[in-house]
Amino acid sequence: MAFRAGTTSALYLGTASLTNASPYIDTTGLSEDTNMLDVTAFGTADTTYIPGLNSAQITLSGPYDVTVVGLLRGARSAGSLLGFVFGPGGSVAGQARSAGSVLVSNFSQSTTVGGRVEWSASLQVSGAVANTSF
Repeated sequence: MAFRAGTTSALYLGTASLTNASPYIDTTGLSEDTNMLDVTAFGTADTTYIPGLNSAQITLSGPYDVTVVGLLRGARSAGSLLGFVFGPGGSVAGQARSAGSVLVSNFSQSTTVGGRVEWSASLQVSGAVANTSF
């Protein structure tokens, strides 16, 4: 079994071309969901479901940097799609790769007197996620 350290994770974002955003991020993840549709009929004792639409979301955060803050705030304000490539095990041959397009649905910044300035964002995937490998 080949375990990987989180420090190898890679996330690329961009409009015209993808940029390695990994140096500006210290937490990220991709969540893929399927809506379950209730098709239970009268006369049954158990709930029955069928799969509906798929959706996915990326969450990410990190220490303040004008580069990533500008990219995410600009895309959110403009309602622009960003392309993404996410490699939880890094961007080397044979590692898992997820790719698609996202909209910035949430962006926030915070700070404390004794800590660093931080940002966080939620990216809503628009369309399908292509799950392949590098």
